[in-house]
Amino acid sequence: MKNVTTDEVKACDYSRHGDINEYIGSLKGDKYEIYRENWLQASRCEREFNFPLFLVFETMFQCNFKCVMCIHSAQEKIKYGYKERLPFNKYKEIMDECLQYYCPSLTIGGTSEPLLDVNLADMIGYANESGFVDTMINTNATLLTEERGKELIKNGLTRIRIGFDGATAKTLAKSIKITPPGNSVFR
Repeated sequence: MKNVTTDEVKACDYSRHGDINEYIGSLKGDKYEIYRENWLQASRCEREFNFPLFLVFETMFQCNFKCVMCIHSAQEKIKYGYKERLPFNKYKEIMDECLQYYCPSLTIGGTSEPLLDVNLADMIGYANESGFVDTMINTNATLLTEERGKELIKNGLTRIRIGFDGATAKTLAKSIKITPPGNSVFR
């Protein structure tokens, strides 16, 4: 049986520059190329590393949607949530450790909406300064504005993963409940 990597089974990468990894590699250079080769080796279980190649940060437990399949709509699980946000100084400590051991990639947001965090651009910027060559966010993109997008890119964002739960407005409306903007703890 052939070893298949996540890069070979992903849904789609959309980039006006062609292959996204080739494009980011052309911008980031050798460090990115080494990271991607290490990533492929790790994903095929050909090599084990002493420090993670990829980190996922949940800087808060907050979302502006309550999608039916998500933890944010599950009343029995919501009690495990928290109101606090990861302090920026703690984030910097983690980034400094990653720089010391070379961790090349991170994403902010997995089950929470990172665009609710007012520190997001600064976090991306500090990760970039700390040697990360691939920084991304997972978002529903409903709070993404042109201004905010430009700020994130300027600070070093390399990828944005947009999740949506319906191909039509009618299907989407069945799966979500929108939290009114005034209810956000982080705005």
